[in-house]
Amino acid sequence: MLSKMPHVSRTNFGEYIISFFLIKLNTCLQDGLSLFDQLDEEKLSTFVHEYLHFLQDVTTVSGLARFVSMSKLIQACIYEIYQSKGPVELPYSLDKSSVENADAESEIQGFYLGSDRHLKIHHIDSIQVERESLLDTWIPFPEGIHAVNLYFDEKSEPYVFGSTCIRESISYLIEHLKFDAKVRIKELPYNSCELVCEHLYPELARRKDVIVLLAEHSLMHYHSGRMFFELLLKMKQSKAVNLSLAEIEKICLEETSHLNMDFDKACQEIDGAVDFLYPLNTPFSQANSYLKHLIRGGISYKKRYNLPMSLFLTLDQNNANYYLRTLVREIGLPLIVNNQHETFSTEADLSYFLVPIALYQLFFCLKSPECYLYPYCETAKHPCLGKLLCHDSPWKQVEKDKLCPFAALWHHYSLSDKEVQCRGR
Repeated sequence: MLSKMPHVSRTNFGEYIISFFLIKLNTCLQDGLSLFDQLDEEKLSTFVHEYLHFLQDVTTVSGLARFVSMSKLIQACIYEIYQSKGPVELPYSLDKSSVENADAESEIQGFYLGSDRHLKIHHIDSIQVERESLLDTWIPFPEGIHAVNLYFDEKSEPYVFGSTCIRESISYLIEHLKFDAKVRIKELPYNSCELVCEHLYPELARRKDVIVLLAEHSLMHYHSGRMFFELLLKMKQSKAVNLSLAEIEKICLEETSHLNMDFDKACQEIDGAVDFLYPLNTPFSQANSYLKHLIRGGISYKKRYNLPMSLFLTLDQNNANYYLRTLVREIGLPLIVNNQHETFSTEADLSYFLVPIALYQLFFCLKSPECYLYPYCETAKHPCLGKLLCHDSPWKQVEKDKLCPFAALWHHYSLSDKEVQCRGR
C-alpha cells in the first residue's frame, strides 16, 4: 500500500514529485520572465537536478510505466468510491479493492522505488541479492522477486537499492560534475550508484561517465536496481575499465536491447493514462494536450539520442549549459512552483497538473483532509476558496454552483453524491 507522496530530492532547495510532473523550487520566480534569467548558479544546479528527474519520467521505462501505474491506481480508487453504497473511508486500502491486481500493482511499484531515506554512512558492508518474501503473494515461488540490499555500518536493516537510488545518482552526478553543485560523499541515495560500484568493481568507480551510462540504461528496466547490479557485474566480467565509452555502450546495448519492447508498451499506454487524469472536453483539456506534448517530446528525444542524460557527461560545462537549454526548448518544461505557491509555466495553464496530486494524497497518504491545492488557491485568491471546506472536506466543494479545480474532477468522475469519512477523524 502506497502511503506517502512519491517525492525525490526533498531538500531545502527543491523537489520533484514523481509521475505528476511538478518541480518545486525554493526561490522566487516571476511568470512572464525567462526561467534561466531568474536562476543564479546555485539555483540553476538545483533546477538541473529536478529537471533531470522530469526527464527520467518521460524518457525511461521506469518513469513512463510508473506514470501509467499511478493513473491506474487512482482509477481503481475512483471506481471503488463510485461503486460504494455507503460512506467511503479514506485513505483507501487497496487490499480491499475489487479491481484486479490493484494491491499487487501498488506493492510492486513501491518495491521498484526502493529506499529513499537520506543517510550519511561510513561504509558498505555487503551487497546481497535477496528474495523479497513479502511480495510472494503476487510473485510466487519459484520465480519470486529479489531486492538488491545494501548493508552498511554493521546495521541489520538494509538500504534497498531501487529506482530512487538510480534517479538520484544520475541527477547528482550530472548536477555536480557539469553545474558545480556541492560535493556529496557517502550519502544515500545520492551516491548510491558510486558506492555500489566501489564495492563491486572499485577499478571502475572513477569512471563517472560509465556510472551514469549504466544507470540510465538501468532505468529502461522496471526493476532498475537489479538491472544496474547485473550490468555492473557484466562490466567486471568484460574488464570494462580498459574499454572506451563506446565499447561499454555496445555491451550495454547487447544486454538491454530486449527492453525496447517494454518501452514501446509503456508508450502505447500513455494517452489513456493522461486522458483519465486530465479528461478531454473539460477544464483539464489544456493540461491534457500539454502533458502529451511533454511526454511525446521525451519519447522522441529518447528514440533519437538513446541516452539523453548521459550526453551531459560528454560535454564541457559551457556546452552542458547549452544542451540543457536545448532539452528545455525541444521537450519542454513541466509545471514549476516557487516558494510562494505560485505556478510558473509556459504559455499553457498547467495549474491543473496539481489536481491529480490532490486526489492521490487524499486517497492514499492522508495526514489530514486538507486539499493539496489549498495554498495555491489561497495565493491565487481563487473565487471558490472556502477555508473550512478546503481544510476539512474538499470533496464538498462539488456542492457549490461554481466548481474549483478539485471539485471539477470530482464531479467529472460522478462522485458528487458520495459520502467520505477520513480515518482518525
